[in-house]
Amino acid sequence: MMTTNNLGLYIHIPFCVRKCRYCDFLSFRCSDKTKLSQYADVLMAEIRMRSEDFIYREVDSVYIGGGTPSMLSEWDMGRILDCLRDNFNIVKDAEVTIEANPATLSDEKMERYLRKGVNRLSLGVQSFENDVLEFLGRIHNKNDAFYTYQKAKKAGFENINLDIMFGIPGQTMKMWKDTVRQCIFLRPSHISLYSLQIEEGTEFYKMIYEDGQLEPIPEAADREMYHAALKMMKHAGYEHYEISNAALSGYKSRHNMKYWSYEEYLGLGLGASSFIDGRRFNNYREMSEYMKAVRENR
Repeated sequence: MMTTNNLGLYIHIPFCVRKCRYCDFLSFRCSDKTKLSQYADVLMAEIRMRSEDFIYREVDSVYIGGGTPSMLSEWDMGRILDCLRDNFNIVKDAEVTIEANPATLSDEKMERYLRKGVNRLSLGVQSFENDVLEFLGRIHNKNDAFYTYQKAKKAGFENINLDIMFGIPGQTMKMWKDTVRQCIFLRPSHISLYSLQIEEGTEFYKMIYEDGQLEPIPEAADREMYHAALKMMKHAGYEHYEISNAALSGYKSRHNMKYWSYEEYLGLGLGASSFIDGRRFNNYREMSEYMKAVRENR
């Protein structure tokens, strides 16, 4: 299955300011800076431990996801990035991505990311409609998104992805097209467009299937939104290269491509998934179990 000696790294940061109403990712609220730093310490211990088995591999993509990685202080994130470079053979032109929420990304954090080798920023915008953002449970508004994007460009990020979402209950085609139009206007190098999936255990699932408070968007309308966005992006010069991704020339995500082409990646952090030697496996999903395992060097 694997055609190269290259390896991808996925680093999971499971913390967020507030759990979004649609989110079923392994993430939870935490504002305790001591706990965030403790997690960084254990994560670095895992990095040092797991790297021993991959010394011979060249790492050409690193993806730091969550949760909200930008919740961590710039110092803790800097320590993690240093630890990765000290323990893995990260190639000079590696794609290093970090996810961020517009409301948690400061100038100091962006400066630190760039200095530590992060060269791709993924902003979870989701919508440029304030009512939609509030409905989703996001902690930012559309002005935060515009302002943060401009700050990131000014700071020196050339490769920026914007996440946007469609198929949201109450979202009209006009609202969706306005979000796509504003996204294209900003001219990010990459756009990820996701259809809202109603997952069991989320607040939206309860509102739809248990309380009957919401009506999901019909599948036909969802598909119409998807194809309308792809048409607008193609007209603006974006190449649709995966189900949920479009990019300007030269900006396809190397890490995304690994998932689609069955290349190998190692997951580090709470609950992180790996695909090695044709086998998929996960870290512990319970924080106490994860921390105990790392401290016992397993």
